[in-house]
Amino acid sequence: MLAMGVSVMAQSYEEDLAFFKERVKTLGSDEFGGRKPLTEYETKTIHYIADEFKKLGLQPANGDSYFQSVKEISTFTRPVKNKITVKCAKGSMDLKFSDDIVVWTNRGTEKVVIPTTDYVFCGFGINAPEYGWNDYANVDVKGKIVIAMVNDPGFYDASLFRGKNMTYYGRWTYKFEEAQRQGAEGLSGFSRADKYRSLLGDNECGSFGHEGMALGGGLQENVRP
Repeated sequence: MLAMGVSVMAQSYEEDLAFFKERVKTLGSDEFGGRKPLTEYETKTIHYIADEFKKLGLQPANGDSYFQSVKEISTFTRPVKNKITVKCAKGSMDLKFSDDIVVWTNRGTEKVVIPTTDYVFCGFGINAPEYGWNDYANVDVKGKIVIAMVNDPGFYDASLFRGKNMTYYGRWTYKFEEAQRQGAEGLSGFSRADKYRSLLGDNECGSFGHEGMALGGGLQENVRP
């Protein structure tokens, strides 16, 4: 009986795996155009998934519908003249868009003004009492722009935080949220050149150097199921 049970379980697993692979292959095909939101391919994708739910006998979670309407926003951000000029006591330099710096916003406004103000380096931009770590201790960032490194301390020292397993404190979203809580006007993040392939890191250029998508309202309010 035990051998039979193992055999049935193995067969069920293989069938489930094949079922899953088939649908991932379908959704990843050119027919679905990358499943890009706010396009015809998004509509095609969600209806395909809903049809698969029906075939599996899954019941709708939102009344009689598998869909819940949300607002999506698409933003395309560029600095004026494709550069940001930074000045200091020793002179000034231009940071070129996509080569040296990327900027983005999910506010959905036609214009975002970066104030002329001081920049303050705050390590990782983290305030984590449970780890005994506070980069903002005794630092006044109100009305200023915080400069912070990506990731969290565990990336450089495995004895800190959760080691190489990045915590939420290492994510961009947290760093923006914390800088706002501290009263900062904004946050500029950077990657260490000795730890990443480039100053920005390929991930930042690829993710934020193009059109951005987010949930929420704004100039481009499109309700999608």
